[in-house]
Amino acid sequence: MPSSPKITSSRELAKLAGVSHMTVSRAFRNDPSISEATRERILELAAKHGYQPNPIHTLHMRKKPSGQEARSAKGSIAFIHNNFQKNVPKSSWKYVAHNLPILEGMEAQAATYGFALDEFYVGHEPGGISPTRLNGILKARGILGVIVGPPTHAAAYEGIDWDHHVGVTLTHREYPPYLPRVSFDSLHTVASCLQELQSLGYKRIGLSIPAKHDSSQLHVWSGCLLMHHRMYPCGMKDPLFSYPSPNIKDVVDDFYAWVDEQKPDAIICIDRYSRELLQAKGIRVPQDIALAHSAVERDVADWSGYKIDRSAQGRATVDLLMSRMIHNEFGIPASSTETLLRGQWQHGSTSRPPG
Repeated sequence: MPSSPKITSSRELAKLAGVSHMTVSRAFRNDPSISEATRERILELAAKHGYQPNPIHTLHMRKKPSGQEARSAKGSIAFIHNNFQKNVPKSSWKYVAHNLPILEGMEAQAATYGFALDEFYVGHEPGGISPTRLNGILKARGILGVIVGPPTHAAAYEGIDWDHHVGVTLTHREYPPYLPRVSFDSLHTVASCLQELQSLGYKRIGLSIPAKHDSSQLHVWSGCLLMHHRMYPCGMKDPLFSYPSPNIKDVVDDFYAWVDEQKPDAIICIDRYSRELLQAKGIRVPQDIALAHSAVERDVADWSGYKIDRSAQGRATVDLLMSRMIHNEFGIPASSTETLLRGQWQHGSTSRPPG
């Protein structure tokens, strides 16, 4: 039985399907302006005749609808977040110190593909928009690609029409939508800190961490710590200081009690105020207790700890989104994937020098 003749261009496919060239383009972009039946018929014909759209051309076609002036050759991708900031002109990640490098990385990488990055605050506070309103804006601007920032609660992004958008997430896994994500390797982070501190001669190594942070990472932090102490026992009965508040300043007395009772010679922490609290108690850093920060950035640039590059996270997130857009991966996948980035240990002022 003769095979179906191979089609090499979208115009050939359009002629075979009896539709316009633009209808074929819309079918491959999952554009809601054409019916599902038309889209499926075009895709079936494409598969039958071995046609695959040029991925670079596909990206070039992702621009604003006719009649609107595009800011770049290919239009925009969206970045949505649920973080409200007070006393700023607009709730934006550019006003959050540890998030700014991510935003800058996303903007820079989007530009290399010819896209602008449109930021939206989705929430009920002033300046925020609802998921329904967001759907309308994205449709009006012809935006298909969406980067999702960490939501503050489970229903934060409920109502977004993912069937007609390609999405990826930054960092979070705690709440929906469960899309492919880019984050840092938590296991490598805590394991590296433990190994480096041990190599510097520290034995009584503790971990100070908000309980929610640990649980959101499936207890990788506490699990790695407890396994380390099982392999290298030092007499510490409770090397983990897990606190209910996101800020260690809210649990000062409990923190001091833990330090007095467990007598750590080094602490892995995520809150930069740990150093201030120890010094206020008359404890010298690093002479009495060393500190290792789990995310060395601008605000703790001189610390020892795990140095990360949030700008690289932003760039990798855009790369992941572009890959999914090229492959027309609309909707929420049944099985999601993770891209885990790794940092590296930095010797700094909060631990003894090596050697």
